[in-house]
Amino acid sequence: MISAAVDSGNDCTRNLRGAVNDTTFVSFLDYPSDGTTFDIGGARLSVTASRKPGYLQISVDEPSPQGTQWRPLAELAKIERHDRASLAALPVLTVRLDPAAQVWALYRFNRLVAGDLPLLETKGAAGK
Repeated sequence: MISAAVDSGNDCTRNLRGAVNDTTFVSFLDYPSDGTTFDIGGARLSVTASRKPGYLQISVDEPSPQGTQWRPLAELAKIERHDRASLAALPVLTVRLDPAAQVWALYRFNRLVAGDLPLLETKGAAGK
């Protein structure tokens, strides 16, 4: 489980365990604000405002003919005030990275939310 406190406008980078081509599971729990992006070894998630007022929505970054674009998932998290910030408590999310097959999957607790998504080229984040 990754644990870190990251201020607005900053990045958090951690090395992934295991060999570079091993299938890896990364579980995390976060209180993100609108616009937070997670890049986990080529799996990209974003948390943005949803159509439902007072909620943030999880999206995944997927290749398209126009480049990559965010595809919203049916996963919502309620926005609440924490200190002076508006944040949403995400459920435990797990990313399964399969570098040998060049795909990844997203789980919410033990339920598959999105699967067989292509790993994306990242800014030096392979293994992070």
